[in-house]
This record gives sequence, C-alpha cells and structure tokens, in this order.
Amino acid sequence: MLDGVGVREADRSMRVRYTVHNLSSKAISRFDVALEADGTDGARIGTTELHMATPIAARASSSVVKAFPYTQFGDDTGAMREALGKPKRFFLLVKWIKFADGSEAGYDD
Repeated sequence: MLDGVGVREADRSMRVRYTVHNLSSKAISRFDVALEADGTDGARIGTTELHMATPIAARASSSVVKAFPYTQFGDDTGAMREALGKPKRFFLLVKWIKFADGSEAGYDD
C-alpha cells in the first residue's frame, strides 16, 4: 500500500517521496512502481516506471525517496517539463515485488 506522495520539481529533474506499507508477512527486497502524472483536468501528462531497491521488513512501513530526470518519462518528457510548476495529481501503482525469500508477486498475478 502506498500513501503520502510528495513531489519536488526542478528544471531538469523531479523527486518523489512516498510511504510504502508492507502488509505481507515477507520482507521486500525490490519493487517496481508505475508513476502517472495528470493535470487538474484529469488529462494524462506523463507516465514512467520507478525501479526501487529499497528493503522493507515484513509488516513494516518505509518512507522512500526517488530522484530522477524528466527524460525518464520518455516521449512524455516535453509535456512534463511544460507542466513544471503547474498543479498536478500523481498516482502510484505497485507493479512488481521481489521478496527477500526469492519469491515474486505482480505482473502476471
């Protein structure tokens, strides 16, 4: 479960801060998160995927910070730069989890 999304923008990069709540009885070693930025009108501005190597203990919460360049948005890089400083809504979706015991969840589940 994710919550508490905070975003700081600069001319060429952004930083996303959020909290991950591991509701599983297994420790997490890595996970992938899809990030979507929408304008206040609901129109999609850009999407990207964040690959995180942040260990999170079983049934624990962790604050995660990821800084990355706007170029990570690929074809949406220009739109993200044009939206700099404008109000946006950000959505996060966990796509894949690698547990410390080697098992995985996501994508095909």
